Amino acid sequence: MNYVSVDPYSLMHERRDGFYVHVDEQQTRADVVLAYPPANCLTPRQFAELRLTFEQLDSNPRVRVIVLRAEDKHFSRFEDAEREPEIASVPPARLVWDINAPLRCSKPVVAANRGHWFGTGFALALACDLRIVTETTQYGFPVKKDDFPGGTFGWSQALQIVGSARMREMLMRSRLIPGVQAFEWGIATDFVVDSDLEEMTDATVRELLDLSPSVQSTIKHVLSDLGEGFEPARTESLDP
Repeated sequence: MNYVSVDPYSLMHERRDGFYVHVDEQQTRADVVLAYPPANCLTPRQFAELRLTFEQLDSNPRVRVIVLRAEDKHFSRFEDAEREPEIASVPPARLVWDINAPLRCSKPVVAANRGHWFGTGFALALACDLRIVTETTQYGFPVKKDDFPGGTFGWSQALQIVGSARMREMLMRSRLIPGVQAFEWGIATDFVVDSDLEEMTDATVRELLDLSPSVQSTIKHVLSDLGEGFEPARTESLDP
């Protein structure tokens, strides 16, 4: 598979394959917005482009905080059956590397979690630093009744957060976790009513901007060294 490259000198106000990026230079904030209707399910190629975008934003001095969100009522509901062969053709470590781009980013990444975040969408949320959920949010790794799930992306992050018993319940009972429970379990950092999601996201960004970029970067680096690096620490050799 050929992976796309992204122009490092792009203005970052543009639509890309499956998502778009907007930079508010006054707020030093970048929004990465999934826009691939109807379910915002990304292909491996699109995840590769998303990774390159996060890397570009990380090196952009006009950006201090990144927000990950989606258009419509769901972030990423399910992979389409037609895409399963393409997903299966990509080495799992390659896809893990791409999905965990927010975790490697030196800048804070906030996931604004409205609607369903399933499978690789949940894994992408877990790679972010902060997750804001609402009553519409549902997290999970749905398991087909007669088939093993297509990948284990995000499992180690979720296991470290919720513990073995809850993780087994999520997987063995194919249980979906609603927003309020995700907050109680420590998966989410904030819970608000759906109509307040944007306001809470804006407030979170302002709080993150109170600390200097060097402090935020050091915090992420230290947490990674303490063992919160998850899969990326085992796949660094894949960095192109």
